[in-house]
Amino acid sequence: MNNIIYHFFNLWEGFRMKKVSKMRIDLKGPYGNAFALLAIAGRLGRKLNLEPGVREMIHWDMTRSDYNHMVDVFDREFSDQVTLINKPK
Repeated sequence: MNNIIYHFFNLWEGFRMKKVSKMRIDLKGPYGNAFALLAIAGRLGRKLNLEPGVREMIHWDMTRSDYNHMVDVFDREFSDQVTLINKPK
């Protein structure tokens, strides 16, 4: 898990430094698992200065059902910042 977090921070720094319009996450890759999506959502929420209560509600909504629901909530909340690739049907 530490390896995934390390790579995420490198991905995030690259995104920040290059001023890319949107971060891309391949859901079949190492950042597409549920734990990585939750970590990315939390970090994006802080970077976007979302209130702690709003971040908690997003986290709650992401974890209240299955993986497909988690992806839908993530896409709904962060589609302006992140493009999800290989979404489940």
